Amino acid sequence: MSLLATIGKRLIHSAAAGVLAALLVAPALAAGLNTAKNAGTVGEMANGYVGVVAGKSVDAATQRAIDEINLQRQQQYRAIAKKNNVPVNAVAALAGKKLIEREPGGRSVRDSTGAWKTK
Repeated sequence: MSLLATIGKRLIHSAAAGVLAALLVAPALAAGLNTAKNAGTVGEMANGYVGVVAGKSVDAATQRAIDEINLQRQQQYRAIAKKNNVPVNAVAALAGKKLIEREPGGRSVRDSTGAWKTK
């Protein structure tokens, strides 16, 4: 079994609620993020964070929202990793996988190869 699968099983059983809590953001940030996601300029990434789609640009307010959301996620990922004695990047990767799975069709996502795709 791969390290990610082992970590995933451990996190799913012991910290699934914490991983999901890391995905929640303030309503104002979420609204701006959803607008950018629907426009195809911002998407979820396999590394557990939000990013600007290659070749696209965002305004300063959207970039601030992305930065704040990613900071909140990073803090949650660190807490979950510490609690479960696993690497932060493994927690983030598991969250990224779940976030990409939850994205509706038509939105941009960046897979583990780094390629942006429309789901």
